[in-house]
Amino acid sequence: MFAIGISLFDLVLGLLIFIIGSALGLSEQTLEWVALSVITALPLILIGWIGWWRDAGFVSTTQNNYALAGPLALALIFLAWFGTVEVPPGLIFQLYLAFFLTALSEEALSRGLLLRALLPSGKWYAVLIPSVLFGLGHITHFLFIGMPFSENVLQIMNATLFGFLFAGVRLQVNSIWPLIILHMLFDTFAGLTGVFGIPEARGIGSIPVSLWGTMWILAACLGTYFVLRPGTATIDGKPVG
Repeated sequence: MFAIGISLFDLVLGLLIFIIGSALGLSEQTLEWVALSVITALPLILIGWIGWWRDAGFVSTTQNNYALAGPLALALIFLAWFGTVEVPPGLIFQLYLAFFLTALSEEALSRGLLLRALLPSGKWYAVLIPSVLFGLGHITHFLFIGMPFSENVLQIMNATLFGFLFAGVRLQVNSIWPLIILHMLFDTFAGLTGVFGIPEARGIGSIPVSLWGTMWILAACLGTYFVLRPGTATIDGKPVG
């Protein structure tokens, strides 16, 4: 219930920001930055308040770094398949800042706060529940940004399975910082290829079913492998095993 409650609060908070901001006459771009900043701060504040910095993965050292190789290879698929599109120079800084804040907020919440909260119930609970909630959280792209529903369903599936993979990696490496970097790389590469982001030259619908299926199968298999192996994530400073 804690994980569901925090995820719903995060969703409702974003909705309230858009409703109140629109009533005040703020531009859509301003609203997006305000919402992103607030939603980034929320899990960090909660982690600090509970005292879970270490258990949420905010540590300087990593372990089992081999686990990063698979997700990094998958991150390169978009670039290898599509190549890049031209990004207006004036938008490059905004693009990278948005992707960094998104990665920080989503990893801190899903693979940091929620994973730690659910670990006492078992690794599979800690991996699966935040992954599903992480995927469903992307419905905001349909509700607020106007993404076509069919594309949003693909995005939700993709986020769920890669959330599962990232959670498995988190159990292995312990530190959340590599996941923040990986997440930013995923979004950056997808943005540079025009699949989404700035500019959205192709869109998610341009990705063939065969490519979706390949990425999802690999993500599911790698995630399962990492969850089944002994991990290094901690509860009260002690490795889960």
